[in-house]
Amino acid sequence: MNVVIPPLVFYAVGIVLILGGVARAIMLGRRSPSREIADDDPAKARARRRHLAFGLVWVAMGLFLVASTAGILRSRAESGNLSPSRSAGTSAPVIRLDPARPTTLVPPPNP
Repeated sequence: MNVVIPPLVFYAVGIVLILGGVARAIMLGRRSPSREIADDDPAKARARRRHLAFGLVWVAMGLFLVASTAGILRSRAESGNLSPSRSAGTSAPVIRLDPARPTTLVPPPNP
């Protein structure tokens, strides 16, 4: 049994990741202008850097999810109809439209 998840779910999760990452990076990852530099301790600075870094990671994951769902990023397995083996005399790869039926146009064997 195959379970088909609609692409709308992946778009929604991607957008939530993007918005959450931007909010985390902006609200928690930057310095508040009301504070002065003197009251900043290294622990708070590390926490802000961590929030900024993980906010950007969330944004990157969301962008990747949206782009891969939209088909912008294609895996090599999906476009694997190109034959990896070439004969010595050909310059272009052999394209097989249906992997179950091999092509009948085969270069002649070398004597």
